[in-house]
Amino acid sequence: APRGAAAGARFGGVVHVGDLCYATNIVGDDREVSEIWDSWTGLVAYDVGANYAYMAVRGNHENPYNATAFAHRFGGQPYASRAPLRDGFYYAFTHGLVRFVAVDTQHSTHGPSPAQLAWLRAELAAYAPGTAARAAV
Repeated sequence: APRGAAAGARFGGVVHVGDLCYATNIVGDDREVSEIWDSWTGLVAYDVGANYAYMAVRGNHENPYNATAFAHRFGGQPYASRAPLRDGFYYAFTHGLVRFVAVDTQHSTHGPSPAQLAWLRAELAAYAPGTAARAAV
């Protein structure tokens, strides 16, 4: 049964949109502290992730060390790319009548990778406006 923040909650899942746990020592420090990641991940897994769908999107605070800590903990999500560390952490999934489209805005300072941009164009082109479903990007 859900405890803590999830106790008594009435929702089907969580989409956490970036800046997950601020796992650096101080502001401006780009070194990640694995103990902070481990503690935070344990809380989420125990309190929310064990009882609800939990999807994460990379934010700028997941960037240190080429996002390897994020990739290690969230590597099982349905990424569209077979090489998310190279092409970006982007994916889409449907829950009920909503199609969630998660893009990786942190992949490059030059914009999305060519693979992510092609995928996003195809994903949006496949969406049928006027249907009962809704898209959330």
